[in-house]
Amino acid sequence: MRCDKGTYFYKSYLDDLRLSASQGISLPKAPPGFDPDSRTAASVRDLFKAVGLNSEGHSDDVWAEIILIARSATNPYA
Repeated sequence: MRCDKGTYFYKSYLDDLRLSASQGISLPKAPPGFDPDSRTAASVRDLFKAVGLNSEGHSDDVWAEIILIARSATNPYA
């Protein structure tokens, strides 16, 4: 997709990106000790806590499913 600067499409696309950015939050990077290749339920739970996401109330089965989805190379939206 291409949109040249100064065109209506460019301005519309830029406005949409700015709106999306203003409605989202920036997450901090993973803590230094986190190893993405050796993910466990406990390490992923700790990662969620470290970046400020709610990690309470989920069983180890839910965390295992999250890890399985993260390791999957398939795009669920494709």
